[in-house]
Amino acid sequence: MVLAHVPQPVSAAAEPVRVVLADHQEFARVGIRSLLERGPEIRVVGTAEDAEEAVRLVEAEEPDVLLVDDTLPPAGWPEVTRGIRRLGGPARGTRTMLMAQELTEDTLLGAVRAGVHGYVLKDSPDWVFSTAIRSVADGEPFLAGAAIRHLLSRFTLLPNHDPATVPGELSDLSSRELEVVRGIGYGLSNREIARRLVVAETTIKSCMSSILAKLDVRNRVEVALVACRVGLVPLHHPPGPA
Repeated sequence: MVLAHVPQPVSAAAEPVRVVLADHQEFARVGIRSLLERGPEIRVVGTAEDAEEAVRLVEAEEPDVLLVDDTLPPAGWPEVTRGIRRLGGPARGTRTMLMAQELTEDTLLGAVRAGVHGYVLKDSPDWVFSTAIRSVADGEPFLAGAAIRHLLSRFTLLPNHDPATVPGELSDLSSRELEVVRGIGYGLSNREIARRLVVAETTIKSCMSSILAKLDVRNRVEVALVACRVGLVPLHHPPGPA
């Protein structure tokens, strides 16, 4: 089955994803805000230029997602995540997504270990930003394609897996599950995969549960690594939306 994009209108009743944007450069705040608010699905409810202001806005606005520059002054993104963990109430549930000018191993691995929910590069196409925001808001971790390829080249083994056994495990997946794995490998959210396969998003969520069990992996990042490792997804030039 070939992934085919079928656009679906956004329901007028759907609540937009509420985002706080934190970056020390004004032109970046203005530009990224304009990019995110091109459609009705995302609304920026505040912008911050340093860590203290970012945490204060998260506490006041209780956004779904905090999109934060990895070098936010005075001490970078870890200061922001620590501040959010100290908050009480709904604000503590805000999910954090990092954006970086360039991919660095220290930042990427530090973010994964710290439980940051997403990682994108600032020069990503606009569809990547919007897809990443929606994925993270839905509770789905998101790594930019470059980050997935970096992790794949950095590590040769996945936990509890011999790479030679992975193709056999993929053969246990149904054709639909294989297409879901392919979509995850390209960094797509459940919503985007559902649109391309012309099925309900609940169907994709059900497939995800089955895929995790069959591959014996913990999350969609490991699924993406499996997809790349066995050649289901090319390591270079991942496609944008059809």
